[in-house]
Amino acid sequence: MKTLRVSLINAGRPSFTSPAVSPPLGLLYLAAYARKHVQADFQVIDQRGLDLPLEDVIRQIRDFSPDIIGIRCLTANAGMARKLTEALRTELSGIMVVAGGPHASSMGGKLLEDMPIDVAVPGEGEVPFTSILQAVHSGSDLSHIPGIW
Repeated sequence: MKTLRVSLINAGRPSFTSPAVSPPLGLLYLAAYARKHVQADFQVIDQRGLDLPLEDVIRQIRDFSPDIIGIRCLTANAGMARKLTEALRTELSGIMVVAGGPHASSMGGKLLEDMPIDVAVPGEGEVPFTSILQAVHSGSDLSHIPGIW
């Protein structure tokens, strides 16, 4: 069976109002958990920690050629995450985009209206995101996965 390719992005850039940067531990936990359950290769891009311009993030994702893209979104960086998802839709159409993190938890299903994403994962994401990967890997739909929008 084909190995899935998954890009995980810590979206946003440091700013005057949100200057703190920490390692994307949540994305690393997500990848570590999913690796135990799904045959997948992961790319983790810390846009916020490395202060990467949007063009660099898109280039790295394009070079990796993922099947699924996961984006961690903080509410303070929701505008930048929206720009990222819009660019992904333009540059890499046809790839499933999943958003999680604090902003997905606070917005829930409304996030699907605010950003061009396919799925929002509120709360702890290890189990639902792994279920999404398993569904994509097996070619099934996502309707059986609880707790996602």
